Amino acid sequence: MESVFPQVNVMVSHKNQRGRATSQPLGSIGHRWRRLWLGVAVAIAGVTLSLLVFWQLSARERHLAEMRFQYNSERRIEAIQREVSERLGVVDELAAFFSGSQLVTRTEFETFSKSLIQKHKGVQSLGWAPRVRDTQRRSFEQAVRDRGFPKFEITEQDEGGRFVAAGKRDNYYPVLFVEDFRENQTLFGFDLGSNTSCRQAIQESTTTGRSAATICEPLDYIENERNQLYVVKSAKNEDENLAIHPAGQLAGHGFILGTFTVGAIIETALDLFSQIGIDMYIFAPSETGGEKVVYTRPSPLHALDMAKEPALPPTELASSGLHHSGEIEVANHRCRVVCVPMESYLSRQQTWGPTAALLSGLVITALLVGYLTLLTGRAARVEQLVAERTRALHESEQRFRRLIDNAGDAFFLHDTNGKILDLNKRACETLGYSREELLSMTVRDIDKGYVPDTDQSRWKRRLEEYPVTFEGVHRRKDGTTFPVEIRLSPLEYMGQRLMLGLARDVTERNRLQQTLRDDEQKLLAILNQTFQFIGLLTPSGIVMEVNKTALAFSGISVESVRGKPFWETPWWAHSTELQEELRLAIRKAAQGDFIRMEVTHLAANGDLHWVDFSLKPVQNDAGEVVFLIPEGRDITDRKRQDEALHKEQRLLREMLDMHERDRKLVAYEIHDGLAQQLTGALYKFQSIDRLRDRDPDGAQEMFNEAIRMLREAMGETRRLISGLRPPILDESGIVAAVNYLISEHQERGGPEIEFVHPLEFSRLAPPLESTVFRVVQECLTNACRYSQSEKVRVELRQTNEQVHVEFQDWGIGFDPTQVGSGQCGLQGIRERARLMGGIATVQSAPRQGVHIIVEFPLFPPIEGDGTKN
Repeated sequence: MESVFPQVNVMVSHKNQRGRATSQPLGSIGHRWRRLWLGVAVAIAGVTLSLLVFWQLSARERHLAEMRFQYNSERRIEAIQREVSERLGVVDELAAFFSGSQLVTRTEFETFSKSLIQKHKGVQSLGWAPRVRDTQRRSFEQAVRDRGFPKFEITEQDEGGRFVAAGKRDNYYPVLFVEDFRENQTLFGFDLGSNTSCRQAIQESTTTGRSAATICEPLDYIENERNQLYVVKSAKNEDENLAIHPAGQLAGHGFILGTFTVGAIIETALDLFSQIGIDMYIFAPSETGGEKVVYTRPSPLHALDMAKEPALPPTELASSGLHHSGEIEVANHRCRVVCVPMESYLSRQQTWGPTAALLSGLVITALLVGYLTLLTGRAARVEQLVAERTRALHESEQRFRRLIDNAGDAFFLHDTNGKILDLNKRACETLGYSREELLSMTVRDIDKGYVPDTDQSRWKRRLEEYPVTFEGVHRRKDGTTFPVEIRLSPLEYMGQRLMLGLARDVTERNRLQQTLRDDEQKLLAILNQTFQFIGLLTPSGIVMEVNKTALAFSGISVESVRGKPFWETPWWAHSTELQEELRLAIRKAAQGDFIRMEVTHLAANGDLHWVDFSLKPVQNDAGEVVFLIPEGRDITDRKRQDEALHKEQRLLREMLDMHERDRKLVAYEIHDGLAQQLTGALYKFQSIDRLRDRDPDGAQEMFNEAIRMLREAMGETRRLISGLRPPILDESGIVAAVNYLISEHQERGGPEIEFVHPLEFSRLAPPLESTVFRVVQECLTNACRYSQSEKVRVELRQTNEQVHVEFQDWGIGFDPTQVGSGQCGLQGIRERARLMGGIATVQSAPRQGVHIIVEFPLFPPIEGDGTKN
């Protein structure tokens, strides 16, 4: 039977020849119109596409410019916040200076304030104003005049900005200390209560105990410095000569006043930034409930081109286009900062890219239209070439026949009924039939899995659905079978559809795939048995495989992570910052870098664990990264141990500091007391030799004085020994030692001390007795010095397992969360309790007194330590 393959090609050639015979001449009117419309269509499409690209690039540039503007604005707002916080901290430093001293003199205030003003630019002045009641005004003004200020009086500003005598009011807050005094003499005696804003700030500071700020506009400042930031904070000064107070009132109650130049603070914050054309406006809450402009900072670039682009007035900000708003904290207020870009700022962000893209698109469009015109103009030559190629096609048919016969795959040509019409030599070799035998057969005879409905549906699909690839099983002449991969395509021959099938023997490929699957199972089994978290990622970070250890740790399934970006998996859902860090790490690893870092990992129970995480790139022979291997180990226990060790080291250093402080105090007391007395006695005895012969009475008097100083030295020695560890503690135990300690405090005056303890109290181990004594000593010292309580209660009791020390006063109290690191009293009590295996609980609040409970585990005295029972 003659082959069908060349017949199909011949028929196609004949159709081409008929099509050429019926085509119109090149110069016909219809042909010219088609050429014209084709050129117009291409030109319209090119121009439209060029404009679209230009619009997209321009929009992208605008978006990038807006993002840069927002970033630059946020950086400047953050800088302003830092500068404001630093300047307002000056008031807190001055308040801390007052709280650390019972009496601050004018000279001390000047010395301390001058260093703060010189250190911080924008601090206009610092002052202290006591509270003076109306009944105390005359005596207060006279006391200040007696101290060297004969013209002093409490003043206020009238409507013309002049400083006049203050009107009558219940309370005055005159500025008594002020620095720089020479530049701020008008503030000396100025009543802060006369200014509504300052008065509100004083009330708020009195209520909260924290700094309060307000924006004031003194009438005597020039225009560009009108807006001043006033900050007040409560602070007392024990100067009884300057403040006459009613009975029961704390002496020297007053307020720290800090005056700051808003413009200087803003300019200092923005000095480090380059000028890129951003105007800034500062708004603060007004007394009416709205906002007012407190500072306007146009970009210095306006000065270069003021006529062309003036700064936008604050009243027009609401109607402006692009702008960015942020907030800053100013003590008790939140101010709004608005950033507006200059037009030149946005114009500088534009590039020639969109314009270049538009011009390039138009040039390409013009070239393409010219090319199509030239191409259609040569249509006649193309038709001539078609005729020449038709002859060449006939010559290639034989070569095509030989190519098909020698192909590595089997070729079958059959109709839609499955009748085999043609085939190549490879088909005969794989099936074991002769060509004549196969031409008399159908697809049903050689395909073991042939299903009429399924296979015939593949032969009757639409043309756009081809080619179709599927797998099947062919049967040889001897009855054996082998797997094949079939690729099916349609051919139209004389109005009839024929199907061209290419069958490839995939026996070896299937065997290799099965081997790969077996190897993959072995690899997964090994990975799933490891204790580490291991996975496999694509270079772009898509999860391919994860071992069971990592899945079980977080309680998730492989389906919830496979095919997803690694940084979006549930392991990292607790932190967006960590997700971004992982995304960047994967990008670096995809470039060949080895990444290792410590990260937090979300466990199944919701806890965060620390993981030693690494990303290792896997490269092929060409050096290209083909896989990424993420690996992790749970190091939570190690991190906890390290943290516990660091905590212990820190506590040890604190205890050593406390011991060093006690040693320094003892050294100071020996140097200032005992050593001075012994030195004086030594000088007296040395003088006796010189007076013995010429002045016996004087020598006897000198001797008696030396004896007296030695007795005082002995008393000082006993006092020092008692302060370190009183002998009564070793002789009579903790109850007697506490009674002795209470008697010492009662002799120096102070609150009434009630000591409650059982009738019988057994001796404790010396370290425990010493610790209990130190705790009670620290509590009594703090209560007598700071609490201002009229009564203090100390309770000491012993159970079968524990020793309880309970202390309580009813004084001014304090906020335990606000205790600074430098105040070692409470910290010392807690650490002494911890070192003895106990626990200390401190309960207090302002004006609620202090209640301290310390519990120690009871352990017996060490035999042979000399403790008396």
